[in-house]
Amino acid sequence: MLFVADIGRATSLYRTVLEQEVVFDGGTGVVFSSGIVLRQNAKAPSLPEQEAARGGSAPRMEIYFETDDIDDVADRVFEADLRPLHPVAENPWGQRILRFFDPDAHLIEVGERVECVVRREAAFGIPAELIALKTRLPVPRVLAILAGDPVSACRQQKHHMGPATITPQNTSMR
Repeated sequence: MLFVADIGRATSLYRTVLEQEVVFDGGTGVVFSSGIVLRQNAKAPSLPEQEAARGGSAPRMEIYFETDDIDDVADRVFEADLRPLHPVAENPWGQRILRFFDPDAHLIEVGERVECVVRREAAFGIPAELIALKTRLPVPRVLAILAGDPVSACRQQKHHMGPATITPQNTSMR
């Protein structure tokens, strides 16, 4: 459950920027099909050790979403005048991500689906074995992704960063 100051603003953000579908709207509480719940004018229960552990300022959690088109999400974040933590960035395992704060200071991360990473790397001629090494996916999973329907797997990306060099230093997962 996310506690918000303005339920209308928060609901609009999660619907338009993060493409969440509302399954229940109770006025001061909204439930999305993903299971995320927004609650207006409520305070999160806090234990003294939680406050001390986070120093009173660091986010206590990050909400993660996946997408087929990270650039489209980045455009919507910009259009919604949200505070990005950084521009779209590529992790060592090839996944492109964007982090930003919603209006209630919840940290949101949006990352592209693994299928998009695999297809992008393959489009640059990277062999399945090296894609598996970089992404830490088993080779059979990489081959299964590559054998699937390329049209429905991922949307065409507008701002491609290119594949990263595969080295032992950048093959670890987060």
